[in-house]
Amino acid sequence: MKVEMIGFDGKREDSSIMVRDPESGRVYFEKKRMDNISVIKLPENRYIGSTVAENGSGKGCKDAIVSLFNKREIIFRPRLVQSDGTGVNTGHENGAISLLEEEFESPVQWVICFLHHLDLPLLALVEFYFGEGRGPRERGFTGYLGEVISGEELHKQPVVAFEAIKPEDELPILEASSLNKDQYTFIRLLRAVVTGKCPKEDSALRMPVLSSVRWLSCATRILRAYISIQEPPEAMKRLVEYVCKVYGPMWLKAKHQPNLVNGAGHLFEEMKRIENYCTEEEKQILQPSVQRNSYFAHSENLLLSLLGSDELEDREFAVRQILKIRRKEKEEEKEKEKQPEKQKKKQKKSKKVRAFKIPTLQWGVDEARRMIKEEDFISQPPLLMDVSDDTVNSFIDRPWSTDLVCHSQAVEKAVQLTSSKTRLIGENKDAAALNTEISRRNRPQMRSLADYS
Repeated sequence: MKVEMIGFDGKREDSSIMVRDPESGRVYFEKKRMDNISVIKLPENRYIGSTVAENGSGKGCKDAIVSLFNKREIIFRPRLVQSDGTGVNTGHENGAISLLEEEFESPVQWVICFLHHLDLPLLALVEFYFGEGRGPRERGFTGYLGEVISGEELHKQPVVAFEAIKPEDELPILEASSLNKDQYTFIRLLRAVVTGKCPKEDSALRMPVLSSVRWLSCATRILRAYISIQEPPEAMKRLVEYVCKVYGPMWLKAKHQPNLVNGAGHLFEEMKRIENYCTEEEKQILQPSVQRNSYFAHSENLLLSLLGSDELEDREFAVRQILKIRRKEKEEEKEKEKQPEKQKKKQKKSKKVRAFKIPTLQWGVDEARRMIKEEDFISQPPLLMDVSDDTVNSFIDRPWSTDLVCHSQAVEKAVQLTSSKTRLIGENKDAAALNTEISRRNRPQMRSLADYS
């Protein structure tokens, strides 16, 4: 089997290992903290397997992924890699994706989860108003507001008359079958605050556990606390307004329109919402956070979005930029050919794949293609490197399309699958997870009574 596009994610957790006593020869089991890496094949979201990284570094993660493919005898020629935005994965020098590019001496398309991106500005604003969190073990925040949203009995608090906070546009509607419990609870409470009416069954929904890596749970608890406080403090009102007018609508849009083509458009809309709905003080907090994680603003991702745009001007702009980049690359190759042989060999030895660095965002612009400077369009999408100039030109009349998505929730499901097998040992764990995935894939989908006939 040949694999070109993958998604991966890791989780550090207690796993069972088999230990042999050197003196008695007895075999026993003990738990050890390990970095489990789960890998899926895109765009089918097919589970490939799981492996253990030697350590939690980018190199450890990269080595584990390469080792998994070698063990499975899978031909791995990466063109696209999807992951969340943690520094271990995305560091432009020692991140796992950069190291995979160096390993295979070829750039790949970076698809960094947009839903994770949305969490980080929210975290920055929550810490601005609540203070820093207590940490992953204690969970929650300090101070009055922190205590309010951290309570275990929050779902039992009575609902009071509260002020509705409405965004200017309608919220997208998602099918309940596509949501987990925490996501469903968030959407129900978001709609309650937006409409100003909270049905009894929605107020009684159990609150998700606060997590230092999943900020949807924090947003849900903020909404639930808001509808239970007679006179909420100004800080809570500001947070609820951010959730209802920026975080919530963008989260729903990323779920409702998840296609990779929409990634840069979602980022641009998030920027516009921050400019329209946030105070100057909040912008000073939010804009650096958005900047640090704006992977969809990189020319390689932005050009893909523009090629798939419904706007003719966007597609023409993208085609011009890609052809311009290609001409420049050809000129650089010709210059290299003119160099002496010794210098060519020296450059070949020191050759590195381009460093994937996020360009500076341009706030206050009115078009997505303007959110980075024109000189920042420095590299073409790796997904299109093998596509001819004629085919690129054809995207002016026929927008580029793909089945890939802008978030990594399929990878998170693979991580959950791997985690459910942690009591098993070594390769047994990976085999059990793989068998479960195959069984699920082959199981008939029963979505209505007609499916049973």
